[in-house]
Amino acid sequence: MSGWMYRLGKRVENGYVIYEVIEAYYNDDHKIWGVTTSPVSLQVCYANDDNEAKESFAKMLERIRKDLEMDIIDLDKIRLAESPFSTPTENPKKEEDHV
Repeated sequence: MSGWMYRLGKRVENGYVIYEVIEAYYNDDHKIWGVTTSPVSLQVCYANDDNEAKESFAKMLERIRKDLEMDIIDLDKIRLAESPFSTPTENPKKEEDHV
């Protein structure tokens, strides 16, 4: 089943290894076909009051904590799988070419 998860990604910038929370998108074969290019920004815009906002943030942070138990994604080396939304001409790589 396709979907997404929070993941910890790492990349090198100006000689420093930077770790950031990103979103990783999975195809039906559970392979990553996309990642966000910017770190996750935590926002709640539908809360009716402060307590609801706190509860929403707590749930979001718990999901992030749980998802971060997965391996770290090396954003400089990742080879993305085929997107479930692409056509063969948009993403011509074969599955065996992906890591």
